[in-house]
Amino acid sequence: MLAAIDIGNSRLKWALFDGTALRGAGAVTTVADCLEALAAEADAPSAVALAPTGSPEHAQALLSGAGERWPGVPRFVARTRARCAGLVNAYQDPATMGVDRWLAMVEAWSTVRLPVCVVDAGTAVTVDAVDGAGQQLGGLIIPGQALMMGSLARSTARVGAHAATDAVPRWGRSTGACVEAGSVAAIRGAVREAVAGFRADFQDGRVFLTGGDRGLLHGAVHAGDDSVTIDPVLVLRGLERCWRLGQLDAAGGTP
Repeated sequence: MLAAIDIGNSRLKWALFDGTALRGAGAVTTVADCLEALAAEADAPSAVALAPTGSPEHAQALLSGAGERWPGVPRFVARTRARCAGLVNAYQDPATMGVDRWLAMVEAWSTVRLPVCVVDAGTAVTVDAVDGAGQQLGGLIIPGQALMMGSLARSTARVGAHAATDAVPRWGRSTGACVEAGSVAAIRGAVREAVAGFRADFQDGRVFLTGGDRGLLHGAVHAGDDSVTIDPVLVLRGLERCWRLGQLDAAGGTP
């Protein structure tokens, strides 16, 4: 039983894998809640694997907490690599790429072995393209909904702060609603253009959509199309795959 944890910029996502089967998954906001959620699902995992995308302090606290709760259970940390499972990183310095993007690409590419476009809608929205030979072509990073709305609130005199809502209007009828509608439209438009360009280049390509704000982008990637896979735990599946392939580092210090 592998306990897989992705430390995002806003949330900590966890999953338990029994072999390759998903046994349970969830998202929390604190290290203590993450460890409690895992303990509630299983007495003790056989290993703990961590994707340290966000706070290094959270990563160290999770590694320490897992060691205290499950003494002797090996702990592993994912790093972005130059290549894995036939996938080749486009970055000159792979260490500068967020490990969540890398793991999502590893899983998507390994699943279909075809050109893939991976859209991860989180605090930031990332789009990454991989060709049919497993070469990453590159990617896009777009501010997510909360970041975009917050930037407008900080940088303009009359906008002010406005909390995101579940039902986003097409046209706003207040300044806050206009900011929300505009932010979501900008994100959808950027993702729609990127996905359309990918599909124009690769007729046999597959699109993978993940991330906590994935619901905002269903229409932008044409959800329901057979070429689209919506997987909320894509990054964690990639983490589990890399663990099975021996592509993780043994935890021995601060991530």
